[in-house]
Amino acid sequence: MVQSMKIVTLTLLPLLLLPLARAEMAVSSSGANFSKASFVREIPASGMPRLLAIQGDDYYFAKSDGSVAVTDVTGKTRLVLQAKGKKGAPILEQPEALAIAQDTVFVVDSETHRVAMFAKEGSYKGSFGVKGGGEGELRSPRGIAVHEGIVYVADTGNRRIQLFGINGVFLTIL
Repeated sequence: MVQSMKIVTLTLLPLLLLPLARAEMAVSSSGANFSKASFVREIPASGMPRLLAIQGDDYYFAKSDGSVAVTDVTGKTRLVLQAKGKKGAPILEQPEALAIAQDTVFVVDSETHRVAMFAKEGSYKGSFGVKGGGEGELRSPRGIAVHEGIVYVADTGNRRIQLFGINGVFLTIL
């Protein structure tokens, strides 16, 4: 399991950075190789303080109201993952990261201490996790990845990685 998480992390990190910068190998006068990055383009995203993820042509930004805006490369908003439920209860307050598997977008939130699940077209599907230190409980989670039907949640406040099924059922703790 730990090896799988390392592979997922090492695979996802370059994919997040690739569209924003281009790197080329260069040789210094001492003969040592190093990477040189150059700016490719700016993505207009006013009012959206943090990029959470990129998948294909979709850019997922955390907005200051807790919602997540899905934009194209020009900054045009395609859809918004809601911050509040139908009765006004908070779904998202401080989205930290997201991962996509099949038709579900998983958003980890450090204020609500849970993972919210949305359909790719934006409808809310449910959530899992509550504040706490037990199995399946989260404290300020800040990272998430999905690999082979397993949702890996970086349970930062409890200093551990928790594994859930894609339906939100707790599996184990790493």
